[in-house]
Amino acid sequence: MLIDRVLFRYGDGTEIIALESIEQHRDYILLKDHLYCITSNCRCKMIYIPKGKRIAHFKKWVGRKHKHSKECPYYKETEMDGRPKRIVGTKASLNDKH
Repeated sequence: MLIDRVLFRYGDGTEIIALESIEQHRDYILLKDHLYCITSNCRCKMIYIPKGKRIAHFKKWVGRKHKHSKECPYYKETEMDGRPKRIVGTKASLNDKH
């Protein structure tokens, strides 16, 4: 699910930031470090990923302490260490290049 809006919190102020207008924002440099999920009662810190190989998007900040609340529509269960698990007992065939 693509997150297209986030909440900019700094000091006592808040502002809704849309994905398509974030780079034109007057406080863009400050803005990048103070983004949060827009869902009420969700305090998940967010990060902006600019367009590169993929489209520009927002995603949750990396780390265990940065999670969406369970009531948030963007909540997703993740592994404890955040790393993919190795499947034991599988075999892979290699070609001549490998």
